[in-house]
Amino acid sequence: MQQFFSFVAGNIPLVLALLGGVGLMVVEIFMPGFGIPGIAGIGLMVASIVFVWTQYGTIAGVWMSLGAVLLMALAIAFSLRTAAKGKFFRVWGLKELDKTPSAKEDLEAFVGRAGIARTPLRPSGIGEFDGVRLNVVSEGDFIPQGTPVTVTRIEGIRIVVRKS
Repeated sequence: MQQFFSFVAGNIPLVLALLGGVGLMVVEIFMPGFGIPGIAGIGLMVASIVFVWTQYGTIAGVWMSLGAVLLMALAIAFSLRTAAKGKFFRVWGLKELDKTPSAKEDLEAFVGRAGIARTPLRPSGIGEFDGVRLNVVSEGDFIPQGTPVTVTRIEGIRIVVRKS
């Protein structure tokens, strides 16, 4: 164990490169696409492994490779578990993503509004309400184009209308 700590103390840049590579790979997991953090993380990890391999021999290089894989697996498992519990999202300020209003709440504003059927409703079509064109569904009756309609209710994301 003494040799391990003396090795780490003597190779701080190498250890920082490995830890930085693992950190950048974890960042890449939560970012869409294969971008700069992933490429930089892979580069740092490979550079640290190659350095150990060339300076300390094959056995040390194999141990470094296995250690890097184990460290990477632990870091990914920990970060995914933390994200699943919500702690990751609270730390990074992504909690607001869960507070987006639903489509039904947005559409509730149209209940009771009068508009015009811009296409024939058989039973679905396009209605216009205060300059906003929406996909609507009639209560079952055919409604010709140009007929005044009123929004009666919202069913999920369906806007139900009837003749005015």
